[in-house]
Amino acid sequence: MISPWHDITLQDKTQTWYHFICEIPKWTRQKMEMDVDDRNHRIKQDTLSDGSLRYYTHGDIFFNYGFMPQTWENPKASSKWSSYPGDGDPLDCIEIGLSALNMGGAYRVKVLGCLGMIDEGCTDWKLIVIQENEPLASSIQDLIVDTIYGMFCCIPALASDSCRYCSQSCNAISLFVAFNQALVL
Repeated sequence: MISPWHDITLQDKTQTWYHFICEIPKWTRQKMEMDVDDRNHRIKQDTLSDGSLRYYTHGDIFFNYGFMPQTWENPKASSKWSSYPGDGDPLDCIEIGLSALNMGGAYRVKVLGCLGMIDEGCTDWKLIVIQENEPLASSIQDLIVDTIYGMFCCIPALASDSCRYCSQSCNAISLFVAFNQALVL
């Protein structure tokens, strides 16, 4: 068994595309996540403090959600952009293509931008990506992330006072911010 976190490269051999591991397929409600403590880093359903399974309660998510392999947001280092430490997880990704992707699948994606969020006192970067096989992938070069943040504000669980953001379009600065705040393994 391979670890989706450690055994899949961050970029493909051409270094044109990044790899994205899908944890939560579009149009689902189960809150799935890669288990950072499991030796093989399997994807499993998250649980609440009482041990019950966790679900999104505001309806199906409208994007594919996952992470970039071989990255880690360092909880012992504060971001100079947010002044908060990392959340101890890989870099999160929001894949905005039209298709629902398979849970556990590895996909080649283009990074369009990043959204820096503060969640429970930790910096939690969200890279906005699109899969290479999506019809619009070749024509989208950049993304105005404020539009994406506007969609998040419509979700009560994500629009709390404890969740602030700063956004960057996909340029050298945004990739520098996200990748240099995360430790590339």
